[in-house]
Amino acid sequence: MRNALFFSLCLLAALPAESSSPCQGLRMMDGVVSTGMSLQVSQPLNAKTKSCVAAIGAALKGRPALRTVTVAVRVPASRRADGEGLKVAEAVRAILLASGLPKSRGSVVVPSTRPRELPAIQIAFTERRVKRHVAVVSGLSGKVVGGGALDGLQPVAAGQRLGPQTFVQTDAGSRVRLQLADGSRIRLAPGTLLLVGRIKLSQRLKREVELTVKKGRLDLEVPTGGKDDAYRVLTPTGVAGVRGTDFRVHVADNGDMRLETVEGLVNVKGAKGEVDVPAGQATSVDAGGRPAAPIVLPEAPLLVGPLEGRYKGDVVFSWKPVAGADGYRIRLARDPDFVWQVKMDDVTGTDWAGKAHMFVEETWFWQVIPKKQGFLGKPSKVYAIEWGP
Repeated sequence: MRNALFFSLCLLAALPAESSSPCQGLRMMDGVVSTGMSLQVSQPLNAKTKSCVAAIGAALKGRPALRTVTVAVRVPASRRADGEGLKVAEAVRAILLASGLPKSRGSVVVPSTRPRELPAIQIAFTERRVKRHVAVVSGLSGKVVGGGALDGLQPVAAGQRLGPQTFVQTDAGSRVRLQLADGSRIRLAPGTLLLVGRIKLSQRLKREVELTVKKGRLDLEVPTGGKDDAYRVLTPTGVAGVRGTDFRVHVADNGDMRLETVEGLVNVKGAKGEVDVPAGQATSVDAGGRPAAPIVLPEAPLLVGPLEGRYKGDVVFSWKPVAGADGYRIRLARDPDFVWQVKMDDVTGTDWAGKAHMFVEETWFWQVIPKKQGFLGKPSKVYAIEWGP
């Protein structure tokens, strides 16, 4: 059994693939800006690089604790000597400043490339330390907003620290990953509204965590705590008390809740009863607060392929059928946590056609989850393949 708790809140409908961004994905973590595309070192800058740098500038502007931004353009010594690297760096800096960054916070450097290293544009930043935060935005894709009041939500950025009683909301094409102060990791799917409420850690390591899911889907990994811990996730119709190690909860638009336990034991309370849901089973709670008797979930699928390698054209993903399953959910993403550029589909068969035009030329991770009566079963292992020439 894993030394972690896994909790998931999600809508029943399949989610659409998110639209592409100027950078084909943008992450800011530990003072480094990462993009899903290469920023080309050219003079003048090409249109795609300009568009991506402008998006980076807008994201940096939204970070309230931002102190400095440094543009580094790595070029061979010959191109550095004739001033090309400096011209490219200044062009990138100008676009960042045009996005609203103060001129005093931007600087440029032009280091030489190492042997066999390709020319590259790199952007780094520093931030002021913010006291008393309960969560950090560790990664995001698309538009994500947050704040202390629903009528004043503002865009958030990767690396941003969040205080207690903070709302976080994703739109129809975005996802975000949070790191809580107690070590928990949360992933919000598209169309999710979460209130990160009380998070307390005593000197004796007693943990009190309260999260409220207004709508949507949430995946949560929680380090195993002590017997006196109080870890609660509130939904419109019930409360999930964390006793297991791997479980999910789905909140539908009408407030009905579905819960699936993959490992361990979860206690679910509604207004008109409670039920324990052991590993491999699921239950639902209707709008009146009545829990249903648990049902058995299907086992994890065995993926047939592709399991590795590089592919140029269309690819057919396939897996073995699972007893008791009435459908399957396949998901692909640029990261193994399924946050960045996620594509998802629900099918009834045991294969799915991936078209080359749907994917950029990079690494893609994929996984399949069986379905039964609207519930999701145990997920398969995660595999990665490469797309490109």
